[in-house]
Amino acid sequence: YNLSKSADIMVTITDADGKTVKTLFEGQQTAGSHIIAWDGTDNSGEDVEDGSYKYSVMANTGTGYTVVPSTVTGTVNGVTYNNGKPYLVVQGVLLDPNSLTSVIDQDGNNGSNDSDSALNYIGKTITSNSPIVLVEDGLVSGTELAFNLDTQKDVTIKIYDAFDELVKTITLPSSETAGKENKIEWDGLSDSGSKVSDGLYYYTVKTDSGYAKTPVSGEVSGIKYLNNSQYLVMKDTGRLVSISTMTGVN
Repeated sequence: YNLSKSADIMVTITDADGKTVKTLFEGQQTAGSHIIAWDGTDNSGEDVEDGSYKYSVMANTGTGYTVVPSTVTGTVNGVTYNNGKPYLVVQGVLLDPNSLTSVIDQDGNNGSNDSDSALNYIGKTITSNSPIVLVEDGLVSGTELAFNLDTQKDVTIKIYDAFDELVKTITLPSSETAGKENKIEWDGLSDSGSKVSDGLYYYTVKTDSGYAKTPVSGEVSGIKYLNNSQYLVMKDTGRLVSISTMTGVN
């Protein structure tokens, strides 16, 4: 928030029902830009429940408290889906797209058709045969790696990084597969037993007769911006999908 002159500051944080859960008394603040630090606890010192919260900044210059407009400026790090509605993630803050006052893409142009296009898939069910696995903070995001077989077969699963370097090979005998959807867990370790680096990975599943399909289908719950590219986030599996690899939309 910005102050045009010195003022006593009070910040109220409310939950999704509009109930005040925390009041922060920031004291006298000078003119200029300021940030707010909240530790996620309520007025009793207890951790608040997971969910969405709003904050309001009030300033008193000697004539009573009035609301101070607050702004967030920064790069969109992703899109999250909460209570049926998409929000942009900027500096850890969720923003309603309808509240934006200015948008500039990385090339300096106003607006972004690609972003608008990606937002259109939020809440829709999509399918793809090219799921992307995200490793973040050393952990594999989402559920097991899935693949389909017509019958029981020996399979070799190979996991590659974004530079097409093989990092992990997993082999399964036919006795451990089924003639339908199969799932295998990857713990994020390489063939050497060390943790792989954070980033994007993909996998192939080879049998003696060719490559098995690795389909993914589900509701889109958000958008991830990684390496200057946009990826749709699957709600149930945690897989990422590039818009260009989609095979269906409902």
